[in-house]
Amino acid sequence: MTNDPAIVIPCWNRPKLLHRLLKSIIHSGLPGEKRIPLIFSVDSKPPKALIKLIESFEWNFGKKEIVYHSEKKGLRENILFCGDLTNKYGTVILLEEDLIAGRSFYQFAMEAINFYKADERIAGISLYSYDYSELGLNKFIPMNDNSSAFFMKWPSSWGQVWNNKQWMGFRDWYDQNKEEDFATINIHEGINRWPPSSWKKYFCAYLAVSNRYFVYPRQSYTTNPGEQGENYSPGTFRPFQVPLSFLPTGPFSFKEFKDSKVKYDQYFEFEFKNIDTEIHYICSRDIEFDLFGNKNLDKISSKYLVSIRKSNNPVCSFRLFEFPAEINIINNNYDGIFTLGLTHSFQPKISLMHKGIIINRQYKFISLGDFFRLLYFKVLKKFRK
Repeated sequence: MTNDPAIVIPCWNRPKLLHRLLKSIIHSGLPGEKRIPLIFSVDSKPPKALIKLIESFEWNFGKKEIVYHSEKKGLRENILFCGDLTNKYGTVILLEEDLIAGRSFYQFAMEAINFYKADERIAGISLYSYDYSELGLNKFIPMNDNSSAFFMKWPSSWGQVWNNKQWMGFRDWYDQNKEEDFATINIHEGINRWPPSSWKKYFCAYLAVSNRYFVYPRQSYTTNPGEQGENYSPGTFRPFQVPLSFLPTGPFSFKEFKDSKVKYDQYFEFEFKNIDTEIHYICSRDIEFDLFGNKNLDKISSKYLVSIRKSNNPVCSFRLFEFPAEINIINNNYDGIFTLGLTHSFQPKISLMHKGIIINRQYKFISLGDFFRLLYFKVLKKFRK
């Protein structure tokens, strides 16, 4: 196994996007003293333009390796192959061909994986940081504790790092459970409807049942511009394209998992149990958050819930006055749309009024004129296809 993390790129038929990614890697400020392996995992029957690009690409930071697969793998199997390369390289940084890498991504990956390599609760390192959650597209702002990272029970797929121990924990579970139905696992019900080509839905289930987390940076070191892909169709609104720094970042400040209060669950909800406090004499360990109404009420195990849903017997309620949303509960901003009550007392549906308040507070104001310009653009784009 090599000491320096290898960069692994699964690719197939998008040479222009791959060229963009390679250009961003070269300009990311890679440490010159390192010998960094670069591996392309090329799915079956790629276009000639892609073959020409990767074979002519000059890599002056270490060994370049190209793996051509003779049989069609698809995205899931290609990602599994890339993860298995931890058996050879020890640690891999996986970047899909439609991403853009930011400055200092390699340095963050190295320092984060070294800091958390022995922690059994960590299943991987993300290079990407969300502006909007993948569940409901709600504005996502992690609590700030003056560290460089936080923790979330959600797998990263837009730039991630695994060492061999982390990957094999998932791989062993996957091999035993890949044919199972995840309906009984406490994950968002929509994940089961993701296509068979998705490897990520298996990792979502793995994190939920094993109680493990990904490490997420506060500053994103990759971005997803929202290009057409096997599991994604872009629209006008591209919520996953996030800002990247054009200057080097660091040094990084990490907290041990056991010492951090900033942890999020598999629904992008803050884990209130980590805050040692009370609300109306109810201990925080007995309270779970469902602030955006994405959870299945039947799968919530806590006695009490704070939710945007209505309770038939509320204890109290909180305003959406500050961001992130959970700070309103911590700071006791009473009388608003988030209700505290016994979990079994909540109604499944969310009122249109409460949905409207959430949308109004989360998204930037758009004028009526801009609304019609956007509508005109979408109609024109549709007819020009």
